[in-house]
Parts: sequence; C-alpha cells; structure tokens
Amino acid sequence: MVERRTDAEVLADSLVEPRAFMVVFDRHFEAIARYLGRRLRWSVAEELTAEVFATAFAGRVRYDVRRADAPPWLYGISANLLRAHARREQRELELQARTRSIPSRRRSSRRPGGRSRAGVGRRLAAAVGGRA
Repeated sequence: MVERRTDAEVLADSLVEPRAFMVVFDRHFEAIARYLGRRLRWSVAEELTAEVFATAFAGRVRYDVRRADAPPWLYGISANLLRAHARREQRELELQARTRSIPSRRRSSRRPGGRSRAGVGRRLAAAVGGRA
C-alpha cells in the first residue's frame, strides 16, 4: 500500500523542488475550476483558475504546513480573486456609464417634468454605478 503524501508535505517539498507543486495542481485543479465555473462564464473561470494556482505557487512559502489539506487555502485564494474580479468589472461598468453619452434627437432635450436629457443621463449613469 502506497501512502499518500499530504498537500502540506508536497508544498513543503515544492520549496526545494518547484515541480513538486504539480501534485497539488493535479489534485485540486478540477475542483477549483468547477467552483469558479459555477460563478463566472467559462472563459473567465479558466483565467482565474490559472491565476489561483499561480498565486498559490508564488505564495507557497507562506502556506501553514500544520494544515494537511490545501483546498481551504485554494478556495480562499479563489474567493479573493473572485472579489477582485467583481471589483474590476464594477469599475469598468461605472466608467462605461460615466463616459456613455445619450444620442441627441432633433426634438427638445427637455423631458416631461422639466428634466433635461443630460440630467437624466447623469442620474442613470449614477444609478448604474451604484450611487443612486
């Protein structure tokens, strides 16, 4: 019977032999990809999955080897990257809302109730950006 090495042991070994990290990658890639794939469109999930493992590889020196299993650590990295991705998307949407102009018409730009088209556009942009 072959004894399976813990993730912590593999990560510790990867500090000396970086290729050892592939064991952790092979063990947990599919689960992390599925986790992210349930939350994002697949092309973005693939990118973030790669980023999770790149981040884990770069930060493996800080891994707490008292924790035998790496999935909680990997899911934590995944959650942080998901939040960062959501913040980037939100900033992009806010920028698009601020820079998008409403096409003018030949008719008056005044709206019923005395609101101008530009004022409505600014209010809409603010609402889309979460500032309403």
